[in-house]
Amino acid sequence: MRPLLAILVYALLASAHAAPSVALSLQECYRRALSHVESIAMQGADIQAAEGRYRQARGEMLPQITARASEFLQDTSGLNAADSAFSSSFTRQSRPEVALNLTQPLFRGLREFHALAASRAERTKYEQLYARAQQLLFLDVADAYLSVIAHEDDLAVLRSQRNVLQERITELAHRVTLGQSRTSEIAATEAQLRMLDGDMARIEGLQNVARSTLGFLTGVDTAHPLQTPPQPTVAPLETYVAQAYHRPDVIAATQDHLLAGAQQKATSSELLPEVYLETNYYPYRVGYQQESDWDVRFTLEVPIFRGGITRGRVQEAKAKLRRAALAQAEQGRRAVQEVREEYDTFRAAQREAVALQRAARAAHDAYALQRVEYQHGLVSNLEVLQALRDYYEMKRRATATTVATTRHAYDVMVAAGTLP
Repeated sequence: MRPLLAILVYALLASAHAAPSVALSLQECYRRALSHVESIAMQGADIQAAEGRYRQARGEMLPQITARASEFLQDTSGLNAADSAFSSSFTRQSRPEVALNLTQPLFRGLREFHALAASRAERTKYEQLYARAQQLLFLDVADAYLSVIAHEDDLAVLRSQRNVLQERITELAHRVTLGQSRTSEIAATEAQLRMLDGDMARIEGLQNVARSTLGFLTGVDTAHPLQTPPQPTVAPLETYVAQAYHRPDVIAATQDHLLAGAQQKATSSELLPEVYLETNYYPYRVGYQQESDWDVRFTLEVPIFRGGITRGRVQEAKAKLRRAALAQAEQGRRAVQEVREEYDTFRAAQREAVALQRAARAAHDAYALQRVEYQHGLVSNLEVLQALRDYYEMKRRATATTVATTRHAYDVMVAAGTLP
């Protein structure tokens, strides 16, 4: 019974180990990267910090309530006790007091409202930068992902070429025995085969680097199979140009302009008078004030002279506001320019892919004709090898350009602030 159970367990483990892994899609790799890359988490921390500053600014508008308990002790050995309650209050050895204090700024030049608006704009700015960082992360993942796919396709073409060369060597060996070909023709073909082995080794190294990069971004096992993504549908250029004005980093630049404007107003408000209210409620106190349960104090502060410090701060804030306005305009123009450049690159890659596919078909036909003509002694083996090399070179370029077209399509979408 035990040997049978052991065999069953071994069979189950072996089948589980031999089960093929499910190929990962680009979207799945991107989803994993969002929770794996530290820079995205750091952007999220910036949002939380901005949220904290927003709450601080909101708290400046609310009253501050403090509970305070104190006891004043003094040496009364050398003092003469007085009959009146007023004088005796100052000659007591101990004067305990318990109070609830409330402080409320009534007017500070609307500084709190400007600070609140600045904090709100800052929080929105970091939220938009966080969204943009996620979009740019998609490009990093797509670049590594498509590099792996491109190298796999390239290796497949090279393996096919290697098989053809091996068949060619076998055919030439047979022709040598019949006296129809020379031994040097076999040597030339074998040289082509060894050069191809070198190319395959180089591409395998590049593929390992691409898989390592993908694993760094996503935490995915470097040997995990990947799905070939479909060619995305690209809309007309005008669609992406319109979307570019709403790209997250463009919105972030707008919010940065609003932030600078609110900070400039808050700084200018330091030139205005300030009014404060402070009130105390005394649950317990002794002496001549023990019958007084509360008091209120209004304070007016008027800035008269501070050595030009406030004026300098206002000037600095105005310069920052001007700079933020220029940065906002530049960011919008840059976004549109990036969309136009990426769109032109995508269309050029599309045309190149179509042309190379046609060239590959033509090169294949030329190679087939060269083989027939070689059988009739019309061309040399070197011409056949050149036709073979031209065909597979065109095929490799066509395959690489097809993958590159997909990558450029993603560049267009991310340049416009969208994801596939």
